[in-house]
Amino acid sequence: MSIQITGGAAGMPLSGGTLTGPFGATGTAATDLPTYGAEFLGASGWTSADWTGDWATGWAHTTGNTSVLSHAMAAVSATKYQIAYTVTGRTAGSFTVAFGGQSLTSITATGAFGPKTTSTAALTITPTTDFNGTVVISIRAITAGSTALWTLRDSVGTIRNELRVGMSNLTAVGYAAGQYNTTGTLTAVGFQAGRYLADGATGNATSSGNLYLGAYTRSGAASSANEIVIGDNAIGLGSGTCIIGTGLTLTALSGRVGVDGVTAPTAALHVSASSTARASLRIPDGTAPTAPNTGDVWAAGGKMYYFNGTIAKEIAFV
Repeated sequence: MSIQITGGAAGMPLSGGTLTGPFGATGTAATDLPTYGAEFLGASGWTSADWTGDWATGWAHTTGNTSVLSHAMAAVSATKYQIAYTVTGRTAGSFTVAFGGQSLTSITATGAFGPKTTSTAALTITPTTDFNGTVVISIRAITAGSTALWTLRDSVGTIRNELRVGMSNLTAVGYAAGQYNTTGTLTAVGFQAGRYLADGATGNATSSGNLYLGAYTRSGAASSANEIVIGDNAIGLGSGTCIIGTGLTLTALSGRVGVDGVTAPTAALHVSASSTARASLRIPDGTAPTAPNTGDVWAAGGKMYYFNGTIAKEIAFV
């Protein structure tokens, strides 16, 4: 039996039995992306000293100043927005977009971010003095999360699991997982996995190349890249980081562990060599443990100590 289901088709009531594939589901615009409202900006209401052009064709910055390009329309507080910007002709400098109490800095290329506003502050675009590009910008409210491509319910009709995929290489499994993703590549598995940023309210819209594994996992920052977040309620640390678990009291790793580029460790823990940028190991100065274990090492009062099972021996430096 071969079945092809397209997005928007009615569900198939089944009572027992086996559904034999292959079968597939084809998405629509509603399943690929969240739902957007009307364009927030327009041709009028701009303050554009030291910028030339218009909203429709783009604003070009005149170098040698940091004059702010702004729009008069006040944001609606506590609202999710998709802010998309196209940058052309830029060879130097950057700019900052701020809207509704949220901002994204050091922008140099085309992209987007999806803030949840915390105020009614209007749009401002602040360039560095050497920014020489042209900016086309669009703001639209996110009125609803994307529709799941596949939904699984329990016997009383409560949604227990969903599957979302998107044109931005999104793969999300779990109720509301990846619901507000708009442009970033994101793999999320778990109830509401990867749905929000660290505040638990702002939609995670533009993170890229990330992994969120576990219920309520969240991104540490907007537009984060190469971020790995694992564990129930774990919150990421931003681009290029990995965090495993929250509130753990024990983590056991099997096999030899290599740190910071060590790919063939020869000891239980093998750290990379020190460099002018950093040491191989750091033990911050603290206080002596009240019930140390044999072999414990610590720093306290500017001295190093080793516990031999009976007493703490000061490590002398000569």
